[in-house]
Amino acid sequence: MADVMRQRANGIVPGMAHLAGGGPAGLVCGDCDHFEPDLYGGGLCRKAVEMTRRTQPLISSDNRACKYFDLDTQPKKPTTRG
Repeated sequence: MADVMRQRANGIVPGMAHLAGGGPAGLVCGDCDHFEPDLYGGGLCRKAVEMTRRTQPLISSDNRACKYFDLDTQPKKPTTRG
């Protein structure tokens, strides 16, 4: 648990394409075009999946934006994973 808290304090969030906080100030993952929301307030960073070519853990929509942030101009519907 302490390792997870230390990582988040340093901007490291597993499942994000880059360090949290490296993008535009005041914006979050949920505002990004690369973010694919789920029904529970989290979602998937499609940019991280594209870059690693691997399945990534879900992330919170409230994470601070990273350097790959791209403003989402179209509202998205949450998806279910099953």
